Parts: sequence; structure tokens; C-alpha cells
Amino acid sequence: SRYQLTGWIHASQIIGREGGEEAVKIRFRSAMDADSVAAYYRRLLSENPWRLVSDVKSPEGTITLYAEQDGPPLWVSIRRASGSAGSFIDLAGAKAR
Repeated sequence: SRYQLTGWIHASQIIGREGGEEAVKIRFRSAMDADSVAAYYRRLLSENPWRLVSDVKSPEGTITLYAEQDGPPLWVSIRRASGSAGSFIDLAGAKAR
């Protein structure tokens, strides 16, 4: 369910939300480091009904995951918080119809 995507981050804080009729993006700040967050999403998005299609780390260290299911796909972008512990997580996807 969609709550599984964010339920584990109980120590996280939603710091932004943007979107329109077709898509939405939510930004979280987590006390967890980027590699731990990425490991969690890799596990979750490798389980049914998800299929992890892409897993890329940029030269700057941002980890971008792309997953598909029978419904709308999901993009997860994870980057280390600069100047402090923790990370920023962006969840983006098309709204279900």
C-alpha cells in the first residue's frame, strides 16, 4: 500500500509537497543516512507489486530509484543533507486514476 512507502520514516518530517492534477512530489527530511534510506527503498521496491527498474547514483551522491507496478510508477530521489546528519527523500509519481 502507499502507506508502506513512508510508514517506516516515523522520525521523518514532511518538508514540502508540490503537484497538480496529474502528479505529486513529497519531500521528507530523515535522520537516517542516505545509504540506509536507499537500502530500505531498494528492498521495498523489489517486492510485489513493485519492480525496481532503475537504480542510479550520481557523481554528487544522489541516489535515484525508479519503480513500476500495475498502477502509476514511482521515482525516489535520496541525497545526503549537507552540513548535518540525515538525508532528504523525494517521492514523485503520477496520481492514481
